[in-house]
Amino acid sequence: MWKGRCDRDGMSDWLQERTMICAMQHTWRAARLPVLPVSCLAIARMGAHQMAEAVQHKKTVLKSVKEIPGPPTFPVIGCLPTLFIFGMTYPMKSIHKMFLDLSKKYGPIVRLENPQFPPAVMVTDPINIEAMIRITMDNPLRYGFFSLKKIRYEAIDNYFEKKGGLLVENGDEWWRVRSRVQTPMLRSKNVSSYLPEVDQVTLTFVERMASLQKQHGEMPKDFQTELYKWALECKFS
Repeated sequence: MWKGRCDRDGMSDWLQERTMICAMQHTWRAARLPVLPVSCLAIARMGAHQMAEAVQHKKTVLKSVKEIPGPPTFPVIGCLPTLFIFGMTYPMKSIHKMFLDLSKKYGPIVRLENPQFPPAVMVTDPINIEAMIRITMDNPLRYGFFSLKKIRYEAIDNYFEKKGGLLVENGDEWWRVRSRVQTPMLRSKNVSSYLPEVDQVTLTFVERMASLQKQHGEMPKDFQTELYKWALECKFS
């Protein structure tokens, strides 16, 4: 009786829409993001019915990592022989071209298996890269900087209090640090207060570039050192 009454009055649609909006708000809070007002969820309200129907009829089939194409893999040594032979044709300064050719041969998503490491998946399509970044933006899991993390965790004087910092941490500890520093770092007012000093340093550097060009007819071979000096002075001005 109640269902028939809801269908007649259009209440069932309203209840479904409200349920979806509440679920979206709950998910938003769980992701530690600011909750949008209901007025900003107008699109969700308008398309809630269509979204529910689409989800019911469409099923996503996930494929195994082993199904991703990639260079031949051997027991124990993984794909190292293939990469070694493949990379012999590239000088070290052009090693990035090897990965470009791998993507041309195997596609925009390539699986690389190396010993003692989990399979690595190389993504070259900008759309796929954006999707990966968006999926992990709230809780990124990044490998690397193991030595820095070990030093900070095992410092004799416990100077870092077993904290790795924003660069090496993951999960809840990363979010704890990130949430504290992102507000002051991303405020335009905080950045604008340094502009006069940085501008003066940059103008001085431009004058030095002009004098170096007059002496050599072009920028000297060690011009990169001059850039380092400029960057260092901007940082500590």
